[in-house]
Amino acid sequence: MLTISSYSFVNATTVDVWTKNTGHSRISSNDLRDMRAYYGDDSGSMANCNISFRIEDPNNGDSFLDTGETLMVEITSGALDENPGTHRIRLALPNGAISEYTLTI
Repeated sequence: MLTISSYSFVNATTVDVWTKNTGHSRISSNDLRDMRAYYGDDSGSMANCNISFRIEDPNNGDSFLDTGETLMVEITSGALDENPGTHRIRLALPNGAISEYTLTI
C-alpha cells in the first residue's frame, strides 16, 4: 500500500509526489514500473499521466520499495492544472492498490 505524503509542482506540466510504502510487504521494481498515475479535479475526471520514479535512500540498496521506504514519483502531463480549486492525484499499482491525495490550490 502506498500513502502519498506531499507534492511539489516543478512546472506547468510536472508535479513531484512523495509516497511511502505503508503496507506489510515490499513492492517489486516491476510493479513500480507498471504503476499508473492519474491527475484530475473535483469533477471526477482524471487523466492518465506519464511517470518516472526513484526510491529515496533505499534501506538495503535493492530495487524493491520496502515497507517504510519513500518513493519519489515525477508525474508529467499536459493535463496538469495549477488553477485554484481542488485537485486529485491517484497512484494505482498493478495489484489494485490505490493511493489518492487531494490538494487544494
